[in-house]
Amino acid sequence: MTTTRDIAVVRTRFKCMGVQCSASIVGPKAASLLPYAIQRASHLEQLWSRFLPKSDISRINSMNGKSIVVAPETVYLIRQMRASYAATNGLFNPSLLGLQLAAGDTVSLHSDADAAMIYSHHGRPTSIIDMAIEDNGTVTAPSDTLIDAGGIGKGLAADMIAGELLERGASGVSVNMGGDIRCAGTPPTEGGWLISITDPRDYSATVSTVAITQGAIATSSVFARQWDHTRSTRHIMGEHGETDSRVIGASVIANTCAWAETWTKAAILGDTSQVLATLDGAEMAALLIEEPHNRIQSSRWTDFETNPN
Repeated sequence: MTTTRDIAVVRTRFKCMGVQCSASIVGPKAASLLPYAIQRASHLEQLWSRFLPKSDISRINSMNGKSIVVAPETVYLIRQMRASYAATNGLFNPSLLGLQLAAGDTVSLHSDADAAMIYSHHGRPTSIIDMAIEDNGTVTAPSDTLIDAGGIGKGLAADMIAGELLERGASGVSVNMGGDIRCAGTPPTEGGWLISITDPRDYSATVSTVAITQGAIATSSVFARQWDHTRSTRHIMGEHGETDSRVIGASVIANTCAWAETWTKAAILGDTSQVLATLDGAEMAALLIEEPHNRIQSSRWTDFETNPN
């Protein structure tokens, strides 16, 4: 049971990075901090969107092996990408944008922006480890490489915004960037922030509800970037374009959203038993939805679930 505290919570919803986002802030300064959350999310989108020609990500992708100076936030993003690639032995790979574009994942879900029009080359899967980063913010991607911030960008944005809101006086925050949710500070209930997880095949159905006090949860689905019955694509794929995983949805609870997001991709693409063992060893928790109707969870999932089946 969760007990509601006598604490003011102010919430806002907004669209950013191609998804529906929200911020919930606790404390006397909550209302004054909402504009900052929205502005910061918009700024990070301007840096990281593959649908904006002047973003750092698009500029890197257009350089075809040449060096470029990017914002400190983008250096931070690339370092996280490298760490995520290494930790998952390449199951998380942000350099698969060329394969995504070839599969039809070219248009923003919330605008007419077309990423395929931005780049003059098709891109090939590479190791993000091969991207050079210098102290002055200069980065160099391997020739003919296309990278995509994608889910890791949303997760890292949630982490950054949550931390910055606390620094600016929030007592507690929950920042949701399209299913990548970071919770920090004092929650509005003694049990934590309540988060519902929807069925990847039916967004009107809830498969689990968890309570998180401090930390993050990310949810990924192979159907997330879907337009309608005439145009859809599985945007989560291996380095050879394979998309035949039986796991169609994954939710991971971790200390940060960036790491939670990282491991949702690994859970969908990797060997299920190995990934779950790794998550158990790292004190993370996961819920996987597998075709046709199987529910698989790690040993720690029940530590967070409020409605265990």
